[in-house]
Amino acid sequence: MKMRKFPISTPPPMTSKKNPIHGVKKQSLLDRKWFVESLSFVPAVTAGAAASAKFFFESSYVLGWGLAIACAWTVAFSIIKVIHAKRQDERDDDLRSHDGLVAALTVVHELVARAAGLSQEEKMKCLRATFHRVVPPVGESDEIEQIVNYVGGAGDGAGRKFPIRSGITGQAIRENAVFVMDRQSDAYEDYKKELIRHWHYTEKDIRSITSDRFSAIAVPIQSRNGQQVIGVVYLDSSKKNFFSSDAVKEAVANGCWGIARYTGERYV
Repeated sequence: MKMRKFPISTPPPMTSKKNPIHGVKKQSLLDRKWFVESLSFVPAVTAGAAASAKFFFESSYVLGWGLAIACAWTVAFSIIKVIHAKRQDERDDDLRSHDGLVAALTVVHELVARAAGLSQEEKMKCLRATFHRVVPPVGESDEIEQIVNYVGGAGDGAGRKFPIRSGITGQAIRENAVFVMDRQSDAYEDYKKELIRHWHYTEKDIRSITSDRFSAIAVPIQSRNGQQVIGVVYLDSSKKNFFSSDAVKEAVANGCWGIARYTGERYV
């Protein structure tokens, strides 16, 4: 397997917000505002309804009706609070979503596929694109996480984690440079041995590696101060030497500058 630096400059850091690139873990039910609001009014309404029934049973109708009206008011107000909390949860979900990043990667995928002259069927089978974040704390982390499913291929992969020590993604992050990998052997067993022997993969890491990839490229994305790498754009192909042509190189470079601009405005 050959690995070499790619002769293009890395995308520059962009002015950005102070939101870190978050992972793909979804919020639990207890983290949902609407669920907490739903639980909060149950004891008060239950106690009020029980007291109201007691007063009616004892023929204290004024107090009974007063408590009944108070319970009805509490229920109505609580329903409004739950609706409001649910809308806040939906806004939070939008903020946690990586849909914009998927859209940007789809554009990059299309640019590269067109530059390589791939047909509609070919581009979905032989070319994949995704994004890995450096798991915080950035600068001290030893792990990256794939935060979106692949664009192309089987369309899976989100949530997988890899060590920074291994492969071209790790190399791109550690050296803040673009790297290309070209696999030489058709034999997958030889390929696995080479990954372990020369590129610091473990047997466990190998289990998540796709067997039919022969070319790959990793492009680091910098933090706003340009001092750290916060993520990496990764593309791979089942075609040999896929990223060797000048047209494909230019498409990757242009597309990743767009990704850098988006991540700078959306994340750290």
